[in-house]
Amino acid sequence: MSTTKTSLSGYDYGNSANGFRYSITGGYVYRGNLYPSFIGNYFFSDFCTGEIGMVTCNGNNCFLTINTVNISESWVSFGEDNYGELYIIGQSGNIYKLTDPNLSINEESLNSFSLYPNPEKELVTLKFPSNFTESENITFINIQGQIIKKIVPNNPETLQINIETLSKGVYFVEINTFTKQKLIKKLVINKMNNTYGKLYLIPTTLGDTEPLNVLPLTVKKIIEQVDIYIVENEKTARRDIKKISPSKKQSNLTLYPLNKYTNESELPSYLEPCKQGLNIGLISEAGCPGIADPGAEIVKLAHQNNIKVVPLVGPSSILLALMGSGMNGQSFAFNGYLPIDKAEKKQEIKRLERLSFQQNQSQLFIETPYRNNKFLEDLCNTLNGNTDICVACDITLPTEYIKTMSVNDWKKNNVDLHKRPTLFIIHKS
Repeated sequence: MSTTKTSLSGYDYGNSANGFRYSITGGYVYRGNLYPSFIGNYFFSDFCTGEIGMVTCNGNNCFLTINTVNISESWVSFGEDNYGELYIIGQSGNIYKLTDPNLSINEESLNSFSLYPNPEKELVTLKFPSNFTESENITFINIQGQIIKKIVPNNPETLQINIETLSKGVYFVEINTFTKQKLIKKLVINKMNNTYGKLYLIPTTLGDTEPLNVLPLTVKKIIEQVDIYIVENEKTARRDIKKISPSKKQSNLTLYPLNKYTNESELPSYLEPCKQGLNIGLISEAGCPGIADPGAEIVKLAHQNNIKVVPLVGPSSILLALMGSGMNGQSFAFNGYLPIDKAEKKQEIKRLERLSFQQNQSQLFIETPYRNNKFLEDLCNTLNGNTDICVACDITLPTEYIKTMSVNDWKKNNVDLHKRPTLFIIHKS
């Protein structure tokens, strides 16, 4: 059995101007949602003085506020309604509701803001108050005070909001208007044990370029919502996440490595957060995860465990090269790396050329960047003179180069591909 020790602040609850403070009536923690400044605070009262105290804690620091009430009562007990709003009972038998005098919005407006169903796990409906002005934005805030989701509505009377990407927990839904009105309600996202999180396949750039030049906003939104990632290299993954979402706190991230050094027996544990209702992002070193990428093993495991896989749109060097080649986009094959051995490589090139001719199929492959120039030379020395070669280099970068020519024409041209990410495609008609 483990024991946790917690340090608590102490207070000298001594004499007051109204008399002796010595009879404390135990209170409640406020769990309602009408008064944001009350949320999570502890209330108590003094039977003799009629004062009401509120304890506010921020991290390890707690503060005591004493409020003098303009009612001649001796307080005997507290209570709460079904919505978590607090009431205090006087010795006279009268019951009073605790309210925040600093709140500028009346309760009628607050009560007319509906959020249902609550708790919920997938889709909530927000119904605006009839007397409410146009809303500037709607934000979802977690209990740490972080803005997790922001929506700019088109101001209908009701609005449906998808909350599938949010993790299980308590959130505050805040509506702000152009006239500086503010409404807040508590939302409980209750993902049952049989509701798994999702595995998002998150693409990255193909090189040193601005992320939002080649990635859709959906990628940015998902990265802002997900804190658990499976990555090839932690350093570059953190760099990519920071470039896409600069405001995201790196200290909140959990990263699992997936590369040639990863023990296969560890992979099932990487998906455990999904089984607890949390979403996970799978990020490749470049381009789309799962395509010529070790992430395919994680995707396979996700399917075997009935975890929903969500591929996001992003740059694929294979598809972009094929798009720009003018070759057969209906029948093609990606072959990865060819053998290093000179004789075996030549044999494989000839085999792929025959296959291309027999099946009218374009053949794609890659080479280690520092061997690119030698590889293009090998292709030109091995293939038939009329066979087409496409060289697609630095795709999506300012130095992008995509060119398709016959072998005979390539022999008359010179291009430097040294240490530049390149795809090669051949097609024999």
